[in-house]
Amino acid sequence: MKYLYRSLGIFVLVLSMSILARAQEIDGLVTDPSGAIVPNVTVSVKQVETGTVRTTQSGVSGLYHFSGLAIGTYDLKATATGFKTFTATGLVLNVAQTLRENVALTLGSESQTVTVEANVLQVQTETNEVSSLITGKQIEQLATNGRNVISLTTLGTGVSTTNPSFNGVTAQGSSFNLSFNGMRPDHNDWLLR
Repeated sequence: MKYLYRSLGIFVLVLSMSILARAQEIDGLVTDPSGAIVPNVTVSVKQVETGTVRTTQSGVSGLYHFSGLAIGTYDLKATATGFKTFTATGLVLNVAQTLRENVALTLGSESQTVTVEANVLQVQTETNEVSSLITGKQIEQLATNGRNVISLTTLGTGVSTTNPSFNGVTAQGSSFNLSFNGMRPDHNDWLLR
């Protein structure tokens, strides 16, 4: 019986890690000035905070895809023969987000560069997911009751709880009975940075 519980625990851990590993994605379509797709374009993303670079090629359909990215700020670069180098800077990737960044190449030499800066406000249009992200700045500026940051999750849309107004934070005395959009409380997935 002990072996069964241990195996089940390892399975759940591996499954959770695989889900978390591919939670954030950047993808898009590469086109030329006429709007036609451009295949076999070298596309790379660089995480600003760590300097990590990943590279891929756009497929025959002109689509590129990066999965399993860490949250943070990214710079995107696309190069192809006969086109100016395309760069997009300041792309912010949040928890469980699929960020779509289309690449519009312009004619010219590769030594010329077209730079696009990311918008501050981004709307999630790639999935029908409803989620809330509470930033560190918001947490710093709130006066929490008893320093219980878990209670901040009730600020999100569609969140309900049966917790009392003051549910002190202890190792074993706290319950996080939170329901997001009607889901069961034990189906919550906590991603901390």
